[in-house]
Amino acid sequence: MKSSTTTTCCVSAALLLAAAHNPTTLAFSPSSHVHSPAVALRSQQTRRTSLRLSAAAVATPSNDDSSSTTTTLTKQQKRIQQIRKEGGIFAFNTKFGALNPYAIYYGLVSIALGLVWFVALTFSQLFYKLTGGKLDKRRRLPVFFSHVWGTLLMLFTGCFPKVEGWDAIKEFHKR
Repeated sequence: MKSSTTTTCCVSAALLLAAAHNPTTLAFSPSSHVHSPAVALRSQQTRRTSLRLSAAAVATPSNDDSSSTTTTLTKQQKRIQQIRKEGGIFAFNTKFGALNPYAIYYGLVSIALGLVWFVALTFSQLFYKLTGGKLDKRRRLPVFFSHVWGTLLMLFTGCFPKVEGWDAIKEFHKR
């Protein structure tokens, strides 16, 4: 019993010292046990602040190391600058990666076309079950629907490849 009282008094003293050092960053929880009038007075004064720290967090030494937060902010600022440089002024960062309006458009178009593709493949499976696989024995329908999905996706998103040297290909096939 005496060790818990000693621990509580030591923690109270540590809280009092921390509150005297930086009173705006300390708040006591309503359930904390106060053993001295000075700590009770400080508790009433700092209870209005929104930050709540545990006794263990207050007991750790704080040297006001803002260099680590400055480095983190600098890294975040560099990341945002890189995102804006590569993705344009409307690019933004998410927890999954950076996005810009084109990425959102591409994703929505591919999902919409993917749903149509899924329905087409489902109907082709139904077609194969109804016909017993006697029609389209090579199963070319799913390949055709997949080809149409990919072609429409490239067409709607402007990602159709530009073929260079088409003349050389035509000459090759003539031989």
